[in-house]
Amino acid sequence: MDTTLLFSDVANAYAAYRPSYPNEIFHKLHSLVPTPAFAVDIAAGTGIFSLGLQQSGYSVTAVEPNAAMRTELVKANASATFTVVNGTAENSGISEHSADLITIAQAFHWVDPQVTRTEFQRVGTRACITAIVWNSRNFSDTAFMRDYRALLNDFAPAYRSMKNHWSNLNDRVQAFFQGKYDYHQSANIIPVTENEMIGNLLSLSYAPPSATPEYERFIQQARNIFDKHQQDGQVLFDLSTHLYTGRLI
Repeated sequence: MDTTLLFSDVANAYAAYRPSYPNEIFHKLHSLVPTPAFAVDIAAGTGIFSLGLQQSGYSVTAVEPNAAMRTELVKANASATFTVVNGTAENSGISEHSADLITIAQAFHWVDPQVTRTEFQRVGTRACITAIVWNSRNFSDTAFMRDYRALLNDFAPAYRSMKNHWSNLNDRVQAFFQGKYDYHQSANIIPVTENEMIGNLLSLSYAPPSATPEYERFIQQARNIFDKHQQDGQVLFDLSTHLYTGRLI
């Protein structure tokens, strides 16, 4: 499976409906790497994290291998201090020892950690901070989130195999930093409408293909869950944002 192509058909939904990251995360990064500074956002997707870096004052180069995602990147982040390049975590194409900050948000589970570590060492300055970030869903905290997890287990068969990508993710990140890192966690609770919830589901790589009976059942059950739990036309998507930072020297 070529993982760089997984999101080609859902890039638009990804850009519109994937959750953002708390301001607290960017404040923490800014305390470690004050601006002006050059940040490289690896596996940038449609630029959700890249935009937060720009708004924090960084000059940003977004590295993304998927052409459809790069198209969304360019649309969402036009700026004189922002560039988009075709590359991967393992082969970014960024100049040697040029980055003050390297980030990889919601994508560490897709990369080869050993090759990526070597590439980040090549790209970063001696003082460069590497930041690995992801949103995780708090499936056990509320009745809505428990029903949401059941939806994925029961109506999105590919979800069960994809969960292996996230198993032991904390341990893998800690090994990547060779035990030398700082950890920060932020609450990230996002109210969403029914349309936003459905859009987010359709951005998932493991969602059933459209125009299939499985897809129709998946969406209908999602609407049932929303109707069951909504208050004033919204449900609360309960996330935690994890931030690991360190120097790869």
